[in-house]
Amino acid sequence: MKKLFFTLFLLFSSFSLQAEIKVHQLFSKGAVLQRNQAVPVWGWAKPGSKISVSFAGQKESSQTNSTGKWMVTLKSMPASSDSRSMTISDGETTLSIDDILVGEVWLCSGQSNMDFGLGGVCRKPRNPKYQAITDFMNEEIKDINDTLFRQMTVRRELSPLNEKENIVGTWYPANQRFVKGFTAVGFNFGRELRKELNIPVGLIKCAWGGTRVEAWIPTAQYQSDNELKEYYDAEIAKLNQTLSTWDKEKVAAENKAKIEAHKIAAEKANVEGKKRPHYPRLQKNPDENNTLPSTLYNAMIAPLVPYAMKGAIWYQGEANAGFATDQYQKRFTKMIQGWRQAWDLPLDFYWCQLAQFKKPLLEPAEASTWVQIQYQQSQCMSLPNSGMAVLNDIGDAADIHPINKIDAGKRLAFWALNKSYKKEDVIHSGPTYKSHEVKANKVIITFDNTGSGLMTASKELHKAVQENSSPLKSFQICAADGAWQWAEAKIISSNQVEVSHAEISQPVEVRYAWASNPEGANLYNKEGLPTGLFKTEL
Repeated sequence: MKKLFFTLFLLFSSFSLQAEIKVHQLFSKGAVLQRNQAVPVWGWAKPGSKISVSFAGQKESSQTNSTGKWMVTLKSMPASSDSRSMTISDGETTLSIDDILVGEVWLCSGQSNMDFGLGGVCRKPRNPKYQAITDFMNEEIKDINDTLFRQMTVRRELSPLNEKENIVGTWYPANQRFVKGFTAVGFNFGRELRKELNIPVGLIKCAWGGTRVEAWIPTAQYQSDNELKEYYDAEIAKLNQTLSTWDKEKVAAENKAKIEAHKIAAEKANVEGKKRPHYPRLQKNPDENNTLPSTLYNAMIAPLVPYAMKGAIWYQGEANAGFATDQYQKRFTKMIQGWRQAWDLPLDFYWCQLAQFKKPLLEPAEASTWVQIQYQQSQCMSLPNSGMAVLNDIGDAADIHPINKIDAGKRLAFWALNKSYKKEDVIHSGPTYKSHEVKANKVIITFDNTGSGLMTASKELHKAVQENSSPLKSFQICAADGAWQWAEAKIISSNQVEVSHAEISQPVEVRYAWASNPEGANLYNKEGLPTGLFKTEL
């Protein structure tokens, strides 16, 4: 009888779990829905159930499919700061989700410089010269209580072989309790939108430090290109081969033994007053590897589709400066295209170019892998609805995680305000290379995005750029024999620079800021935005 009762209990429990109506975690308390777009809402229930969703005077219905998934689509709504509830019912059970707003939703993704929390900016910096940034940021948030500015943080997950359906995460507001958990770049981006648009803003933080672009590319994109398919197939074949011989129980037992041995050794060290031993390195399952192709897309991005949003901001590339560097433009492009195809939307997509890092050059040199990534990032701006924030004046030679996330976020916001929200009075970009002409021993370079005109200027920490009368620096010029020299350069009009060298009579190419750390690069537009690295076309 006990066995029969236990069996019936399991069957009933299984049925109850299957029948329970659920909604995707994005639709949880405090959610921000995208304005002026159709808004899909989805979840799971017993197959064949009729589901109704009510919100803001709308009521939409749907029926679960054979796997129990349901989806309804709410009609486009204007922004609203009113805290409202959404109800979801299958006729027997009703869920109520409170405190939902309608505004602008942006995905914040990439690696550690996007994952970098606001709390990291607010802590005492390792280098005292950046203390002013920490002090400024702490002052900015000391009384913050913006209930209309919110973030959902997606928990880190891996899934190299299958797309997951849901996430773990919670919406929380920009207040004293939670604000330091905001992505620092995203916070400064979102705060500019809040100031300019005066409507709710929701950020979805979905980032993982040290990750390559390959892990964020949808599997379908790998299948769309022979070269990428070959790379993907080889990586997955290696994974499957390793999994086929992996003894999970044996590894678990070995890991447990290491932990027990460490515990004993640590206790002994405490008794003897010695230094505790390092925690042992445990074996992980082969699929617990964040470098595998598509693993982060499958686990962290795919489950977000098709949540309505305006676009994405991205800060990544450091991990690719040492891996398949020459493939970055192609793979980053495929990633953006893949995300847009998944959402079936022309998502606006803005990214940070890598900031300056490492020692400055004493003499002109060929592109480092860092420069190669920076250059390929700039070439991706040919994609529609895209843009890049140049950070070559706010980095840190000694730290791959520069603390100035203030200007990084603001510069991304300028792109969004100008391009996504059509605020033409907001200058979104620094000068960008347009064309050049060789005249005798001089190269005349013409720029786009010069705003009110070109200028030389300096940038100190997070403070406003200051115009000065210094000569232009960081220009390199190449002679016909292939020898590069530091060039003389001067502004000759509101959108042109003249570049030359006294000993080069036949210049063939010019480069600007062509270094991991282009110290002294000082060409800006009068709105205070810097010129990124470029080279003239041969």
